[in-house]
Amino acid sequence: MSRYACLIILALPTYLIKFKLGSLGSINALDCLLAGYLMIGLTWLIKKRGLTKLNKFFKARLGIFIALLLLILGLILAWLVNSDQKYFWDGLGTIKSFYILPIGYALITSYLIKIKIIKVTALLNCLIILTVGLVGMGLFFLVLGQVTYDHRLSGFFASPNQLALILMPGLLVLTHKLIIKNPNRSKLNQKNQQLIKINLIIIGLGFLIVLIATRSSGAWAALLVCGVYQLLYLSGLKLKLKHYKMINKLMLVVIIGFSILLLFSGPVQEIYNYSAFENKSSFDSRLVIYEVSGYLIANNWLFGIGANGFQAQYLNAQNLYLPFPQWAVPNAHNNLLTVWLETGILGLFGFIYLIAKGLQSRIKNPGIEKIILIYFLIHGLFETSFWKNDLAIIFFLFLMITIINQKNQRPIVYEQSAVSNL
Repeated sequence: MSRYACLIILALPTYLIKFKLGSLGSINALDCLLAGYLMIGLTWLIKKRGLTKLNKFFKARLGIFIALLLLILGLILAWLVNSDQKYFWDGLGTIKSFYILPIGYALITSYLIKIKIIKVTALLNCLIILTVGLVGMGLFFLVLGQVTYDHRLSGFFASPNQLALILMPGLLVLTHKLIIKNPNRSKLNQKNQQLIKINLIIIGLGFLIVLIATRSSGAWAALLVCGVYQLLYLSGLKLKLKHYKMINKLMLVVIIGFSILLLFSGPVQEIYNYSAFENKSSFDSRLVIYEVSGYLIANNWLFGIGANGFQAQYLNAQNLYLPFPQWAVPNAHNNLLTVWLETGILGLFGFIYLIAKGLQSRIKNPGIEKIILIYFLIHGLFETSFWKNDLAIIFFLFLMITIINQKNQRPIVYEQSAVSNL
């Protein structure tokens, strides 16, 4: 199971490989791997662990499973209420690839980590290997001058922001390895230790070059928040546990409050006599998207508009506004707004409960799993950070690892040089 779980991480880009299913559309290679993992994983758990232990695990985390049930139930209700023949299979495909399969993978893998069948370090190392390959791809495209019309690097992804999103977890893990004391590394002689650090630094520079070339403001904003969050622990501040809990609660309030504020981008523009429709910058396009999202939520607050329905509804609303600065918009470019529109109010409540549990911390030193989760949540204020096959897997994986394995996390020991340099 451990090798299969690692294979999924390494094979994330295989969602681009698709197999046609006639009139039913197509299925991608990554979904096939995930379906196989879920079947084998469930069979293994029932056979090796037994229903009694699984039931005990379920009851101990009943709130989490109720929240997941609300999310899935909201998805299905929104899909049934809003689906028509034209978008019926597209909506089902989104539910399958962006929610059901990634959540299933995350739950099974997190449980296997809890019972020590899978090591988190193995998954993190696979994530680094994957992103090193993507960095190489990005540098190759950069050398060839293959960039977007506004001179941003996207590689073979649909947008530069998608490239930044998939790269950042690897960069965070790499940075983590540089500043965290590794017991295995201490067994090596000084020359080998320095060689490992030099290689990690070189890889990190490649990451930064590609990341800078994406020009993703959301990525840098999220990275800044993660850096400040981590520095609270590196700096050696003698804060009590209640202070760290307060920081986590404040972060949740900011995420919810900022997302709600985006719904009022239209009235705010009127106050300042500003019109985002008259410009074509990325910032202005976002303001228009949020304004239209507010209109759609106001008219569909209970059941939403269904999975994969944003593009059609966005274009249908065009007659109510000036010409849009951007036409191809698959989602609301914000995690909470996208969930509300795709799953309705039920799914939104479930999703908020999950991220609230993910942000809870019972120890003062957060693991890299939580840092990655925070990155996805902060970047998710400006982009739907899980609305793609590979991103959905990473997001839900680290969300579930953080929630399910909270009690197993141990305090982090930092490299003395990293602490003394602050």
